[in-house]
Order: sequence, then C-alpha cells, then structure tokens
Amino acid sequence: MTVSGRATTDWTDIAPGPDLGARLSVLDLATVPNAELIGVMTAWWRQIAHAHAQFYAAMAEVGRAVPVDDDAPAAVASRLLEAREWSSSEIAAALTFTGRRADAEFAFCQVLVGRLPVVWAALRDGTLDVLKARVFADYLEDLTEAQIADLCARFVVRAARWTTGQLAQRLARAIQHIDGDFYRRRYQKGIRERGVSGWIAPDGTATVSAHGLSPVEAAAATERLERSADAIKNAGHPATVHQLRADLMMRLLDGRFDGFTQGQMVATMLADPTTYPDDTADRRSAGPGSGARRRAGGSSGGGTRLRTGGGVVRRRRTGAGVRPAGPAQGASARPSPSPAPNPGPPPEPMRMGGPDVTPRPRHQPTAAPHSRPEFVPVGARCGVEVRIGLATLLGLDDRSAELPGWGPILAEEARTLVAVQHAAEWRFAVTDADGYLILGGATTARPYPAGNTSAGGDCRGGVVEIHVPATLLADLVSGATGADEQVLARWGPVIAGIARFYAGRDAHLRRLDAHPDDRFARAGLRRHVEMRDRTCVFPGCRRPARKAEQDHTVDRRLGGPTVAANLEPLCDRHHLLKHEGGWTLEQPEPGLFRWRSPLGQVYWTRGDPIDPDLPDPVPRGPGEEPDLGGCGPTYDGPIFGRPPRPAQPATPSPVIDPDDTPPF
Repeated sequence: MTVSGRATTDWTDIAPGPDLGARLSVLDLATVPNAELIGVMTAWWRQIAHAHAQFYAAMAEVGRAVPVDDDAPAAVASRLLEAREWSSSEIAAALTFTGRRADAEFAFCQVLVGRLPVVWAALRDGTLDVLKARVFADYLEDLTEAQIADLCARFVVRAARWTTGQLAQRLARAIQHIDGDFYRRRYQKGIRERGVSGWIAPDGTATVSAHGLSPVEAAAATERLERSADAIKNAGHPATVHQLRADLMMRLLDGRFDGFTQGQMVATMLADPTTYPDDTADRRSAGPGSGARRRAGGSSGGGTRLRTGGGVVRRRRTGAGVRPAGPAQGASARPSPSPAPNPGPPPEPMRMGGPDVTPRPRHQPTAAPHSRPEFVPVGARCGVEVRIGLATLLGLDDRSAELPGWGPILAEEARTLVAVQHAAEWRFAVTDADGYLILGGATTARPYPAGNTSAGGDCRGGVVEIHVPATLLADLVSGATGADEQVLARWGPVIAGIARFYAGRDAHLRRLDAHPDDRFARAGLRRHVEMRDRTCVFPGCRRPARKAEQDHTVDRRLGGPTVAANLEPLCDRHHLLKHEGGWTLEQPEPGLFRWRSPLGQVYWTRGDPIDPDLPDPVPRGPGEEPDLGGCGPTYDGPIFGRPPRPAQPATPSPVIDPDDTPPF
C-alpha cells in the first residue's frame, strides 16, 4: 500500500519492545502519511505500556532487594521473599516522588506484579495500558486468588476495547455477583466513612466534595440538579448548564432556596444577575463575528452554541432527532436585579408514566423565557433511571441493578428504589438468550399502591426498566419459577401485562416502523431504540440513551426514514461530531454501528446486553476473609480543608484516583 508515494508500515504487527522502540525513535513524524498517523500513535501507546510493565517489575525488585552490606560484593543479586517495610522511601528518594506518591505507586506495583500476573503480562504486551491496569488493581486487590483468576480470564482480553469507565463498571457488577457478601460489607464500610470536605483550588476557587454516599441518593440529588438546571436553561438563562448546576447546588445548600418550588427557583435565577456569565472582558477583546459576542444569548442560526474542552465553542444542531427550538434561546441582555417574581399557583405535576409519554430533548426552550416549568413539590425526591431484572424484583436472585451513567448497585437498594418510584415511567425489556432486546414496552401496572409510605413515599419522575428474559417469562406464565406466592400475587398484574404484550410481539414490532415519514420518533419507537442501544453509540461513550438525542443514521434531508434501523442515540458532543466533525456513521443492521473517522479508522459498536452474562459466585475458603476493619480514619473538624491523611501503613494501600468524570 502506498500513500503519497511512501510505503506505509503496519504497526500492529510489531510487538512492543526494543524493535518497536528503535523504529519509532527514528521516525520523522512530519513525513508520516495521514492514514498511518493513528497507527504510529497507538504503537507509541503500546510501547509506553510495555515500558510501564518493565518499570513496575523493576520497582517490585527494588522492594524485595536485600540491603547492601558495605563488605559484600557489589555484584550480588539477592532478594527477600516479601517487600521490605520501608521500600517506598527508597523509591521516593530515587525518583523524587513525594512520600504519598511513592506509597501509592509501590502499593499498585505490589498488586500488579505480585497478585495480577495476567494483567501485568497484558501491560507488557501492550494490549492493556497502565490506566486500565490500575482499574484492575483497584477492584481486584481484596479478592481471593480463585476469584482473581476467574475475573482476569473473563475480562483482561476484552478490556482492550473498553474505556476505563466501561471496565470499572463491568468489574464492579461482576464482583457483586461473584462475592456479593464481601462487596456488601465493603460498601457498608464506605457508607460508614462518608463525609464532606472542601478546599481552595490553585485558581482561588473552592471545591466542595462529598464521599461515601449511597449511589441511589447521589443519583437522585444530581438528577434534581440536572432537571432544575435544564428548566432554567430552557426558560432562557444564558449561563451554561454546568454553571447553573453549580449555582443551584450552592443555593440549595446555603439556605437561599429553602422551601422553594422549582418554579420559584427558575424565576429567582432568571432575575439574579450574579448567575449570568461575566463575558464583558471577552466582548471588549473580541472582534466582529467572534464566538465570545454570542455566548450570552444563543447563536446565529443552526442551533445553540456550547463549549467543549479546550475552550472550543461549538454549535448544537437542531437537526435530526432534535425537536426544533421554540422562542429565542436566551436573552442577550441581563435583567436588572429585582425581587423574584411570584410564579403564581404551580401547575399540575407532569405525568411521567404510561406508553404515550414522549421525552423532550434537553435544553430546548418550550415556552417564552420566564415561563413556569414542571412543578416538583417541596420534599419530593427526584426519581432516577434504574435498570433491574424481574427475577431480582421477585426475589429469585440477587443480581445487581444499574443506575445508568453511575454503575451497578446492590439488589436490596434497587428493590427499595423501585418501590418508591411508583410515579416513574415503567418500562420492560424482554431479552433473548444472549441478553439482547427482543421487544420493549411500557406498563402502567404497579405492584405497590400509590404513596407507598412503607418504602418512603413516591419519588417524582424517573424510569424503572425491568429486564425479563423470554425463558423466565415463559416459566412465570406456566408457574414453574418457585417464587413466593405473595410476591407473585403482588406482581401478577405487571407480569400478565408483559406476557400479553409479548404474545403479540410481531404486530408490536411492525407498529414501531409504521410511521417512516414522521420527523420525530414516536414514544414507542424512541423507547425501543433507547433500550436496544443503552447509551450513545459512539465508541466508549457511556451517556445514557434516555439523556441523549435520537439521530437518523441516514439524515432525514437525504431521505432517511424514521424507523428502528435508521435511528440511534447520540449525546450532544457525538451528535455534533457526526454532522460537523467529519465522521461518518452506518447501521448495517439494527443496533450495529460502523463509525469511520476522518483519518480512515473504522470502529464498530453495539449496545451492551440488557441482561449481561455474569460469572458464577466463587465462595471464599477458610482464612480468605479480608480484614476490612472498622470505620476508617474520621475527621471531626470543619468542612474547610481536605481531610487529614492517615499515617503511613506498614503495607501501603493503593490510592484510588477520584478524578472520574461525573455521570451528569
């Protein structure tokens, strides 16, 4: 193959090591053909992974090296069976690491080299990078050798095509299944150590952080922030959604919004000039036509301008799959400070359940600025999206459930969450033997009465997605499950409705594609695509499909029909990438996607199984119980300032990187 007269190299055929390093070190990058640049970049990344593996192998040897005796020959190579207690100090001095970093690196090294040889070998061979190796170490450290062997055999090879977030989520769910009792006790220990801290960042701003939270409560809190910020944005506020979330959080915490309805919060934020972007300096320095001039009030045609990483201003399209905007996105001039207008009597809560609900794309104004959004009564916790198996709800198993965008949660927490989300939209997904969608629908039947006070009362909004393997549904209909009779009686209306719907599946599937000329997918079709694809379909993106935009694979303006085989969920960023970033997308069969990058790289994606295959439990043997201890170091001082660091342990523990991207 030749590009611009120069033969290309297939870098994937060269194993990382001295040969690859030598070839890369003499390569003039300026002369590399465009089509070969991705190969060169990935070759460097594999070479770096190889170097990391050798580096940690050397560090492990340093940790076990016998102290040198002045009288002993310098060439003696002798090692201890276990690492010396203060080995990390030797490492810190040699590499000019801080003591804390040396402790963390050496602890990771001991787990990687000593307990995860399969992961270390994959790092050496360049099939895993050090970031994924750290995820394996963080999640597998306290497991038994048999459990580690099982999970490594299942995940190490497959992890090469996952992001660190995707790998972490899969490991967490598998560990819950493989050793549920240990995971539950470790979770309870983390809950006991919960707390809040705050500190001043180098730029002078403050950070407030909470840790050790219940994922269900954290998801509900952030869902409330997200919905409220969206309502304020839709009412015409010019600040970014991230800015609005931060402003809302502070006002909810510091008492300024105590007792406010959502309508009152919207009106107050619109009237508060301190929440508006301060871009005066940008406007002074910006020339005609610059993006800074439009940041406060929308853009000139084609959609809303948003910010991405690196300060790039991008335009959000109002094209395929996005409902066209209503009145102008925002006001270009700030309102003068004034008391919050009285929003008047609140409207009725929006009904979230039922098959006729069509979710509205986010951040699109639906009424004139300052109009009242959906009313959420004071004290009602926001509902969230939870995905759970029917067998788990019936008590037939304890498989973990999932909070999309967050990860797996314990079965008992998920059952409680489902019980209080009576007012949510309830969906069901009947799956095949591989866990993929056969048919999805919505149900208005509930196993709990409205206002189920025994479980804490109703949440407002949210989605409950119930996974029903077709084989389980057949067993339930025939009465062959062995489930508790009282539980079955309570869930009977739900199960009967799903069974009736599934019996007419051929007609229902045909009905999904019955309106190919519609501009937007109707509720049933939209729900089907969301359940089928699970997330934004760009490689590695975990944005939940329900919070993404539905795009036509072949654009409507090019004749693309509104049918299941021509729709897919895309988040804001990747929707824009498809239309304006030079990437192309094909859907050879429903739910299977082929992306091609501007440099000719091809990536295939498919949504994860709705009901994934999980490993069988691997019980711990005698003497294999980890010492989780009691409650860890506590901090009774003020929130201001980071919590104090614990004293250096005799055997340091790895530090888990907290800088993961928030799910919202």
